[in-house]
Amino acid sequence: MRYMLCLVATYALGACGARTDLLASDSGAAGSGGLGATAGSAGAGASGGFGGEAGSGGSAGLGGDAGYGGDAGFGGTGAFAGMSGAGGLVQCGLFEQREVRRFEGPPQEHEALPQLVEAVPGIVTLGFRRQQFEGPADFYHLGHVSFDAWGTWNGSELGLAWGAVTGAGESFALGSVRGGRFGFLAHSVFADGELLLIRGAPNQQQSQVVELQPERARPIFIESQGAAHTLLGFQNPGEQALTIQRRGANPLVIDDRLGCGLGDLAADALPLGNSYLIAAASDQAPFCPTDGPPGDPRTIQIYLLGPNGTIRHTTEINAEGVVREIALVPWKDGAWVVWRSEGGPGAFGTTYATRLHPDGELNTLWNRVLESPYRFRSHAATNLGERLAIAYLDNSDPSTPNLIVAAFDEPDTTPAVATSVSFDSNYWPTGPISILGSPNGDALLVSWEAQNVTNGEPARVFTTRLDCVP
Repeated sequence: MRYMLCLVATYALGACGARTDLLASDSGAAGSGGLGATAGSAGAGASGGFGGEAGSGGSAGLGGDAGYGGDAGFGGTGAFAGMSGAGGLVQCGLFEQREVRRFEGPPQEHEALPQLVEAVPGIVTLGFRRQQFEGPADFYHLGHVSFDAWGTWNGSELGLAWGAVTGAGESFALGSVRGGRFGFLAHSVFADGELLLIRGAPNQQQSQVVELQPERARPIFIESQGAAHTLLGFQNPGEQALTIQRRGANPLVIDDRLGCGLGDLAADALPLGNSYLIAAASDQAPFCPTDGPPGDPRTIQIYLLGPNGTIRHTTEINAEGVVREIALVPWKDGAWVVWRSEGGPGAFGTTYATRLHPDGELNTLWNRVLESPYRFRSHAATNLGERLAIAYLDNSDPSTPNLIVAAFDEPDTTPAVATSVSFDSNYWPTGPISILGSPNGDALLVSWEAQNVTNGEPARVFTTRLDCVP
């Protein structure tokens, strides 16, 4: 749609996000994929939707179905910076929760699908979807608020929320883009349904918008590698593969299709050095078969995208069920890969994890890390220093939602530290969730979508910080 409006500060209209040739090398044919922002580069964290598809607004299931809070549950990651501090490691024996905070925004709007990214060191941006409380059900716009995440944490407000683009945000991915900015990869809700690349800077009202050619494409991830280039992941309508595009400062576009499977495919990407690791849900073949349609995505295919644009298939993981969500999380010597499968042995909705070497080969055997006879309603994953941190909603008791954060030293079912997050009793978490680790490995940010259970007011997004205590 060529006439999108740009929203700025709360309650006010401002200058429109420019469609500009400043991003000339980023314009042209591009695709997108499902909801799932990933890790930032060189200390820039990111978090978002674990490769799943964003849920839609509404009561009892705002942000997804009533059981999951959307298939956008698994959040992306933060950049690995080790666990530093006096004497070496940060000792994290317990989590101490700080105040629950939210941003200043219009009171009569639903807030949904929170995603966190640290595109500028020390400054975290929370991106979310807005929807009029009593307006058209399919009319959305994006918002964002940036704040000092790792310094003093006081008060109940994060700051003033800014608007991005109206008519965008039915599904989106948030990540870092080259040039020290954050970026939305968003699906437009207008008739022509463009895929939009929206670049913004913390606490600035203007954004740069590029229309990408695939229409009705489903955004999956957006990631950058410093100033070199930005990697986009998406699924084109009618296609059964993940499409990736790498867009650089020079006019370079790499367009490849990875994995193959029925339905909405999960995927994630992580920059390592001058390469990217990519994990994609797929049928048994790493690429689409030529002798017939693919089956359900029951494997995870690992690829390494090199600096010269070549893609190498490195590993296949049997996922023990149909893969619904994937996240790649930085580790000191490679990456964690975390996924949720359904239909395999044991409890359904089981979450698994393993580690990868920097070249994409397996470092450890995979194992279950979360399993329950009840369906977890949402997940998010990040790193806490060398540890894997997972936030999830446990609805084993439907009358009392439980938002849990657990950190693991190894891919097994015994967390090194865990806590239940406190929240406003009037607003119950429904998911999705986003989680982001600090560069020093001593704190976690957690954002979640919540429904008002007392008077039917609009859904809200809340954020808190968990600090490590020896």
